[in-house]
Amino acid sequence: MKRSPRTDIRRNKLKKRTKKYRDKIHRSLRTIRSRIKKKQTKRKQTRKKQTRGKQTRKRKKLTRQRRTRKVREHMGALKKTYKKTSEWTKDSPECPKTPYHQPTIDREGENWIKLDLTKDVVQEDDRYILANEGITTGIYIMIVLKTDPDTLYVLKEYDDLSMMAYNEYDIPDDAEWPTYGHSSIYSNDEYQLEWLKETSAREYDKEAELEENATKKKQLFKKAEQARSQCLLYYAGIMYYDRGIVLWTNHSGHFMPKAENMEKVGLPEELFVPMGSKEIDETIREHVLQSPPVSPASSPQSSPKSKMSKFLSLMSKK
Repeated sequence: MKRSPRTDIRRNKLKKRTKKYRDKIHRSLRTIRSRIKKKQTKRKQTRKKQTRGKQTRKRKKLTRQRRTRKVREHMGALKKTYKKTSEWTKDSPECPKTPYHQPTIDREGENWIKLDLTKDVVQEDDRYILANEGITTGIYIMIVLKTDPDTLYVLKEYDDLSMMAYNEYDIPDDAEWPTYGHSSIYSNDEYQLEWLKETSAREYDKEAELEENATKKKQLFKKAEQARSQCLLYYAGIMYYDRGIVLWTNHSGHFMPKAENMEKVGLPEELFVPMGSKEIDETIREHVLQSPPVSPASSPQSSPKSKMSKFLSLMSKK
């Protein structure tokens, strides 16, 4: 039986359609498979990145922990050594209270006398004598530095106890302060650095006063304390000497050390008189009346009466 041409045409059309649809399905399947593969590769890459990130984070954390551990161990060791070697770290040193620096007198020169507080303070009966040939009758500026708390630096200001024989030192013409004093132990650069520590501490104090948060306030006050703890001066004052220590005070306009910290110095505490006390004049008057001071230029027998009478008249007026 012969086929009709119509049936052949229909069959051809059907074949073409099926082929077309088959190709479409294959294409769609290929695209789906490629998308799935891409997604799988992306997931793998993200997983790798996440694992790498976790590993790096872990490494960083470990390195941080190791560093902090090392630092803490180091700090602990430093604290131990400082506790053993020196005691001044427990007490706060004194920073300057004014920006004006007095003319520098080299502390390594011949004008400043260094006294060893562990050896040179000798007690003889009721007197405390300083075992140094350079110490004679007069009024001395005294300073203890934080770097060497057992050394007392003294600079002679007056050659007598009556404040009449002023001791002159070479002062440069461009000095910002007319007279020498406690800050003369520093160079200009050292003093500016000391004043910078004090100003930064004052700024922290101001911020702390304005801060309402209690924890932040505490932190700011701690920062101020840390800034002041960097200062180099341990204590400052004035010493009256005549064949022995007559008295010593915490008088210093530039540093104003606290009277309650006078035990840090190492001088006899019973001879300490706080700055501004009437007891200073009374003690000196009593000492002069009982035993007139020896001036470095003359002995007690040949000392000029005019100066002594003038001094006593001035003391009686006070």
